[in-house]
Amino acid sequence: MNKNNIKPWLVLVVCCGLAASSIGISINSSGVFYTPVSEDLGIMRGTFSMHMTIFSIVTAMSALIVPKIMNKFSYKLILILSVYNYLSSREIMYNIQK
Repeated sequence: MNKNNIKPWLVLVVCCGLAASSIGISINSSGVFYTPVSEDLGIMRGTFSMHMTIFSIVTAMSALIVPKIMNKFSYKLILILSVYNYLSSREIMYNIQK
């Protein structure tokens, strides 16, 4: 391989490393917060850990579906539905805590 063929592969490897390290740090450091968060919410650490496990699995599975949705619908519609989903979830959580 000459120098021109190596550079694109090197850029790809570096970009993959940057993405993997940023995701890895955020996911792997979340365990530090299990105890304080679960104590503040008044739940057991195992319950919160199960929540994070299910959250990670659902996130990974939805990552396979999201590109198809983005190709099929407009970004504006997706954003409006996402904001509505967030706000309604937030409202439900607020009413449960009362």
